[in-house]
Amino acid sequence: MSCLVSIKSFFDLTSKISKEEFDIVHLGDELTESRGRRFWEISKRISSHFRIALIVPTLASPTIRKVDRITVIRVYDPSLRSMYRSRAFRPFLYERILSTLSFRILDEEAAPLPTLLHLIEKNISCVLTVHEVRGLLNFHFFGVLGSLPFLFEKMLKLHLGFSKVISVSKSTYHMLLRLGVPNVLIRNGVNTDLFRPIPIERQGDAFKVVTVGRLVPQKRHDLFILTAKLILKEFDKLNIRKPVSFEIIGNGPLRGKLSTIVRNYGLQRHLTISDDISDQELVKRLNLADLYVHTNPYLEGFGFTVAEALSCGKPVVAFNIAGINETVDTKCGILVPPFDIKALARNIIELLLDEDRRIEMGKAGRERMKREFDWDRPANEMKKLYQELI
Repeated sequence: MSCLVSIKSFFDLTSKISKEEFDIVHLGDELTESRGRRFWEISKRISSHFRIALIVPTLASPTIRKVDRITVIRVYDPSLRSMYRSRAFRPFLYERILSTLSFRILDEEAAPLPTLLHLIEKNISCVLTVHEVRGLLNFHFFGVLGSLPFLFEKMLKLHLGFSKVISVSKSTYHMLLRLGVPNVLIRNGVNTDLFRPIPIERQGDAFKVVTVGRLVPQKRHDLFILTAKLILKEFDKLNIRKPVSFEIIGNGPLRGKLSTIVRNYGLQRHLTISDDISDQELVKRLNLADLYVHTNPYLEGFGFTVAEALSCGKPVVAFNIAGINETVDTKCGILVPPFDIKALARNIIELLLDEDRRIEMGKAGRERMKREFDWDRPANEMKKLYQELI
């Protein structure tokens, strides 16, 4: 019955927007996810120049509303329940929505191939925003046969003949060039006005180590838990009496499995797994932390949470992977070889025990984010690109 109600709500939604006209339609992910966050931050800064619609998936009922002059269209998408975001339903959902709208530019990374082919045939300018090329990562999780559909779809899309292909990081830019895909580098950014150091009173004297991310396999929060175990063991060995607490902030299909790992290691008193929180609450949690740790050992398109921690004036300890090594340098953080959790734990301990160095790194990270990664720069670059296409 709930499925029938959602389908009815979907058709009610399309009838409401049938007369809308837009310059740009962004087709992406939830606004809290990396793809949705980029579109949202850029759209807010250029909405006085263009009529913009954001189409984002949701598990709730479909809705349409205006936010900061931007039309946000939420489409019910049952594939969000899947760990790997199956797109079986998306051709129907997005084709129906896009055929209802009148627009001049589509900027996307989530559209299915049938939808794109239809739009290109109609001579609508299509911009492909690429966060990362996950070929090797897909092989790791799905095997050769399981990853072929992902890679095949990505390669077809890259060579469809988009008006522009945008890369959001230097690593993605060079990877696309190696695949023979001309592209324009317009990097992601961070909201330095929101994510900033704030005075906040801490309760207790424990060191606080935090990480943020969706609870899915590629983020490898299990390595964060194992690193926490190593740190606590070393604290005990060194007879360091000051306690240390760890927090994973995020939601996703691996919550139960990660909670079991925490219990099996006996870390319930030291490590908590918190639900998704608002950006305002995240700013508070980051400011309460002594440092930020990122345990993805594969690749990141950019690494928003790392940039947000740096913008809050927190040093970062992470694996040296593509995406992360563009925001973290030796002045604001420490990068260690992927999967080397002993090196990760050792550097975390050294930073926890050196407050002056943490403060110095935190200031350097904040200055770096304001100087090189504020959203105003990519927003201005995207505005010029859209003006050329219109």
